[in-house]
Amino acid sequence: MKDSTQLWRVSFKGRAGAVVVLLGWSALTLCVTIGGNHTPGAGESPTVLLWVMTIAIALGAWRCAFVPYVEDTPSELVVQNPFTKVRTPWSQIQSVSPGSLGLIIHTKGRKRPTIAWAVQKGRGARVRGTHTRADDVAAALMAHAFAVRV
Repeated sequence: MKDSTQLWRVSFKGRAGAVVVLLGWSALTLCVTIGGNHTPGAGESPTVLLWVMTIAIALGAWRCAFVPYVEDTPSELVVQNPFTKVRTPWSQIQSVSPGSLGLIIHTKGRKRPTIAWAVQKGRGARVRGTHTRADDVAAALMAHAFAVRV
């Protein structure tokens, strides 16, 4: 069993995509603010709503692209999703497989699997049978779980 920890976060492409969406939405909001709202009878409410939505999109991008991670520690697997954190002892892990929503972690005593958002395998890669980072992470986690059991 290893003594160090390993951490996997959302990929650079995932983080860059979230930043691009946020910048695009912010540019749209700024253009509407500078150009003015010419909707008859609307007043300033559409502009205020756009800025409120910009803040909501910024928070969503941060929570979904920069918060999630999967941590492989000597005693447990830690899965941090945007709003939840799950700690699972290695002895409880039955299987780890890549999925389009994240790593699918089946554990003893839980009816529903834990989904780790940080590492995902795209549907296209699944259909083509392409080997991805998610396959590597799932294999590493299963190797650790197996090593703990033996």
